[in-house]
Amino acid sequence: MEVRETITEEILMKSVLKTLREHKKLHMSKKELAEILKNIFGISSELSCEIAEKIQRENKVLEVDFKSNMKIVKKTSKNQTSKK
Repeated sequence: MEVRETITEEILMKSVLKTLREHKKLHMSKKELAEILKNIFGISSELSCEIAEKIQRENKVLEVDFKSNMKIVKKTSKNQTSKK
């Protein structure tokens, strides 16, 4: 049963992350995020805090990946411009 709950949490987390991305609410404190999750989904404070932590960790990874990709794009763009 615990595995099923974990899977449900992951699905919920991804759904929440997508919703928050759409509403540009990614850069808020863990406490604010947990409160929003609790209010939107009617989940416990403990679960909302756990999901908020997961979302923040995922956001950091996404931000690092985005910055890395932007550096590659800029470098590629400069190389193509200098070749012309």
